[in-house]
Amino acid sequence: MTSLQNLIRIDKLFWIPYSTGWAIFKKVSKYYKYTENENGNVIILKLLGMGSIIKLASVFDDFGVDKKKIYLITFIHNKEICNLLGFNQSMYLRSNNPLVFIIDLLRSLLKSKKIHPKYIIDLERCSNAAGIYRLFLAISSRSKTISFGNKNFIEKNQNDIIFSMKNLTHEELYLKILPFLKKNERARTRCDVQMDSSKILVNVNASEYALARRYTGKSYFKLIEAIHSWKSDLTFYLTGSQSEFTYVQQLTNDLYSRGIDVRNVAGKWNLKMLTIQLSKCQLFITNDSGPMHLAAYLKIPTVVIWGPTHYKHFGYENTNYMYNVSLEMFCSPCFTDPKSNIGMSCKGKINCMKDLHYEIILDKVKSTFEHLGNFRSVAVPEGIGLKVLMENEKVSIYK
Repeated sequence: MTSLQNLIRIDKLFWIPYSTGWAIFKKVSKYYKYTENENGNVIILKLLGMGSIIKLASVFDDFGVDKKKIYLITFIHNKEICNLLGFNQSMYLRSNNPLVFIIDLLRSLLKSKKIHPKYIIDLERCSNAAGIYRLFLAISSRSKTISFGNKNFIEKNQNDIIFSMKNLTHEELYLKILPFLKKNERARTRCDVQMDSSKILVNVNASEYALARRYTGKSYFKLIEAIHSWKSDLTFYLTGSQSEFTYVQQLTNDLYSRGIDVRNVAGKWNLKMLTIQLSKCQLFITNDSGPMHLAAYLKIPTVVIWGPTHYKHFGYENTNYMYNVSLEMFCSPCFTDPKSNIGMSCKGKINCMKDLHYEIILDKVKSTFEHLGNFRSVAVPEGIGLKVLMENEKVSIYK
């Protein structure tokens, strides 16, 4: 995947085309005859960020949004998580080949005309390229648009709304679009699952999207070694992506040499298997990442290590399943959107992670164990069967 810095550089090239196109669009759209569409269909642009898609699904489920009316447009590598969380109407863009990418864009324009949504909602937050795409979708489907900008005020006209994202948390941004979405009364299915008291999952990755969020392998080594010294009957499963297998394996080897029961499962579990393993593990330890958002969605007891990002920005207060660890530095969070200047105050040293001693996290892990029982309530994703999730387990299913 292209790095975050390169994506930002590419996106800057689209600033003039988008600014010009938006000015023309506002003038021309005054003469469009919009048909008031009462079918409730909405197209949402969310191209990047597995974690953001999970958080979006969580907000939708909590507020009863009818996901059958949501047509999510995202990149093809997010297909697995979309299927898992019930975004079954998604349209996917393949980016591995320029010609294929253009074909997918054209197909989405044709489909948007057929869907005829009431709104095109752009959640890419100030992306010029996504803004141009939003305009073409709006023209194709004769739909109104909702987006977010860096201005200090809300910009409205008869066909479009641009919300100010100044001082908005990630969660508040999603809450802004709820009034425009159709609701249903179906509650999220939940069940009680028996836990494996010896299984600890540790997510040592942060994806290549923003490596500044990663707690170092050396620090994870000290943390896991300390947990093992405190409670030697635990088995640690180190998760990550396929591209991170070698990185995780080095940590695995170092821990194994100390007599610790540790398994490298980076790249070996797909999202469905990760969901199953999370539902049954005793505890999940992670930094800010896609799997962290998945654990929050499932309501799995999780110790989260925060640095350039902050739990309050996502609406993750300390609860009976979310245990946040942060140095609470004055400059945190410095990463709130893709165009943030990460580490500007510390000149790239990322002291919020570097100075976060493993013993602080160890204390949180110990206190968390005091609140863990034999069973837990799990929010069941739409794209996974209860029989698969709860195979050979004693469970209670309820709404």
